[in-house]
Amino acid sequence: MELRNFHIDVPGKGTIDVDFALHFNNNSVAISEIKLHSDFDSGLPHRPQLVLHDNAWQLHVQQPVMKDNEVIIVDEYLNDDLSNEIVKRLLQIRDDAKVL
Repeated sequence: MELRNFHIDVPGKGTIDVDFALHFNNNSVAISEIKLHSDFDSGLPHRPQLVLHDNAWQLHVQQPVMKDNEVIIVDEYLNDDLSNEIVKRLLQIRDDAKVL
């Protein structure tokens, strides 16, 4: 396992720091333990997962929602520009690590 990080500057708003772990197994590299920290209200979850959904990698989080006086867990797949940029960078770092 190797810990990595990068940051994204969001013009006019601030910075998002992305921390994550790369796991090496034979010829594959997996990403886990993603943590997002921003110095502004980005609306992004603090601990998303990277999942393949509808043939595209996306950030995923399970959110508790109150429905009919019950708390249910709802899957949320993030597909906004900022989330997609984070996914793009995560996958590039993973792919670069495969080459090494």
